[in-house]
Amino acid sequence: MTADRPPSEEVVEEILDHLSDRLTDVGFTGDWEITPLGERIEDLIDVFNNLLPEE
Repeated sequence: MTADRPPSEEVVEEILDHLSDRLTDVGFTGDWEITPLGERIEDLIDVFNNLLPEE
C-alpha cells in the first residue's frame, strides 16, 4: 500500500519526535556510542526531515 500524498508537516513532526525519543532510549550504548539500531533510527530521521519544507 502506498500513500497518494506525503504526510502533513504536523504528522512528520510527531514522527520525528517519536524517532528522536527512541534514538535517545535505545540508540546508544552506555558510553554514548551509536548502536546499529541507532544508525537505522538516524536514517529514518533523515528521511522524515527531508519531507519538511526548507526554512
